[in-house]
Amino acid sequence: MAEGTAATTTWLGRVLPEYAGKPRLMIYVVAVVMCGIGTLALSGGLAGARELLEWGLLAWFAANLLSEFLWLEAESGEATDSMATTMNLGVILLLDPTQAIWIIALSVFIATRFIQKRDWVKSLFGLGQMAITGGISAHVFRLLHPDPVLSSAFGTTQSVGPTVVCASVSFLTNTFLVAGAVALQTESGLWSVWRANWGTRNNIVSSVALFSLTPLMIIAFSSLGFSGVLLFFLPLLIVKNQNRDYIQLKRMTEEKVQREKLVEAGRIARAIGHEIRNFLGVILGRVQLMDRHVERMGDDKLRSDLRQIREQIDNLADLSKQIMESTERGVRPQSTDVNRFLLHQVEMLRPYPTLEGVEIVPELSPDAGMAEFDRAQIRQVVVNLIKNAAEAMRDADPRVDAPVVTVRSFALGRDRVRIEVEDNGPGIPPSLQEKVFDLLFTTKKYGHGFGLATCRAILLKHLGRIDLRSAPGSGATFVLELPRAHPETQNGSAEPTVVTRGAA
Repeated sequence: MAEGTAATTTWLGRVLPEYAGKPRLMIYVVAVVMCGIGTLALSGGLAGARELLEWGLLAWFAANLLSEFLWLEAESGEATDSMATTMNLGVILLLDPTQAIWIIALSVFIATRFIQKRDWVKSLFGLGQMAITGGISAHVFRLLHPDPVLSSAFGTTQSVGPTVVCASVSFLTNTFLVAGAVALQTESGLWSVWRANWGTRNNIVSSVALFSLTPLMIIAFSSLGFSGVLLFFLPLLIVKNQNRDYIQLKRMTEEKVQREKLVEAGRIARAIGHEIRNFLGVILGRVQLMDRHVERMGDDKLRSDLRQIREQIDNLADLSKQIMESTERGVRPQSTDVNRFLLHQVEMLRPYPTLEGVEIVPELSPDAGMAEFDRAQIRQVVVNLIKNAAEAMRDADPRVDAPVVTVRSFALGRDRVRIEVEDNGPGIPPSLQEKVFDLLFTTKKYGHGFGLATCRAILLKHLGRIDLRSAPGSGATFVLELPRAHPETQNGSAEPTVVTRGAA
């Protein structure tokens, strides 16, 4: 049995290479897609092709598809939130379940694949997810309310209870299906993912508002036909814009606070950097004087010790230079192939002594494509994260037997790209996760506390973000998000794509 499961997982890994490193996610995605296709096949068989092609159903399909244009990212950036909730619930209440399932699932699939430009796997997952959601919620409603809803029913309490139950089932089924995929992708807890994306006060209030519009839309439809349905796109657009403004304001506030911290930290860092260089100049002068005496004495042991001292002085000088440059230098964006860039960093790091015995595994999605960023600065971030991961596993107690650092890339819609650096080490305790990006905070015995603070400063300068996901005993994942086009080059020509070596 175990061999059969392993063989199936291996075969699926070849079919879905993006998910090869996450077999549980791969199996989950395939299961949702197959359940959704099965639901659609059963519904189509019961309804009949002729019924599904009636002009009225095609009009509902067009309305649903149009509502799918009104979508935006969830607060955490891990998922999307659609304003089609009102339309979906209306279709479930008005139509036969077999018809409603097809309309909802197909409109989501077309919107995900051709409007949001997501890959085929994510689009098929959306199809399966909405077929399951529509099937469950539609049949729950029919159990509680056997007849299709009429507008007059909303004048009494006859349909209120079943409608509320149906809306709740639809919301929970839909969001938890997506949360399951995000949790497996990020190796986070299901509940924490759901809370971060859909359990916030703003999202719940927004969902209640969208569901509450459905009875009014049905009344408008019964009075004015599809002209009445189109009138409801205005309140849907208002809700979408309010959500977008809220999320943007929240992110801008968080980024403003971080920038203010980093500006002050930059002043301190530059002052420290200058002082370090002054002290190093004095020390280096003394070492050079000692070196002359050692040459006359012919003491090889002392000469070797002085050489090591000079090397450490050079290292400190480089660190001081990095600190000052990271706080002073602006961004010089270049158009870059994300995957080739990451492969180059992986290959350059393989011989590094700190990474001896550590396997670096690139899992790069073809849809990562091109992005505009300062290669030197993002190289500094990626290298820092990989080396940090290796050092954390090396210094872990107990030590990690087979340390692995995984570098991933994939697209976030059309405008952003994500890079992840994940290790299989001991993880970072929740009490420390909020502090890891603070200047001068370090968990290393001989750390200086500049590395991750500098990484965050670089991402903020790129109008991106860096986050940490970690659970004790389950490793740590640092997530970088970058805009595909940097504002400084959106109106100008970019430099040629970086040419790098492939992975071994």
